[in-house]
Amino acid sequence: MALKTGHYAIARLLIDRGADLNFIEAPDVPNRQPVVNDAVEAAVARALGRAPEAAAESLAVLRLMLDRGADVTAPHPDSGRPVLWWAVFRVQYRRWDTMSAEDVSRLTAVFQALADAGADPDATGEWISHYAGSGEVASRERTNVRAYLTRHLTTAAPEPARGLLAVLDAVG
Repeated sequence: MALKTGHYAIARLLIDRGADLNFIEAPDVPNRQPVVNDAVEAAVARALGRAPEAAAESLAVLRLMLDRGADVTAPHPDSGRPVLWWAVFRVQYRRWDTMSAEDVSRLTAVFQALADAGADPDATGEWISHYAGSGEVASRERTNVRAYLTRHLTTAAPEPARGLLAVLDAVG
């Protein structure tokens, strides 16, 4: 909750006191996410916000979590997607034409932190889609982040896909 509400001092205290950095809610909790996804969402949102101090603070907490063992390679137990997918989804439909160079730089730093911790945009995994509300599996596909974004270059979101591919290329 500290990550979701921007209380980074509390998040740091919890991390220092041994919080489970790979915690995820029970299967019966709707839309559950690993806690590292909350840190990624905060870092992405702040990176694209207009408060550079908040962006730096949220990125510092994410890096602390990654340094202390938050796993960016583990697939989500429901969707099969690792943390890098979550980061992409949090950015995917943003308007890249309105982003400043500073926004892109801060966003790149978030993706760089994930890459440094082992997130691989070329790692293939099973992507499981569910029907909304039912939990029933709609489809399964083996793909990776880079292939997913490449496919979107000609479909629903070409500009964000191009921007995210450029970020992934910049981080290696």
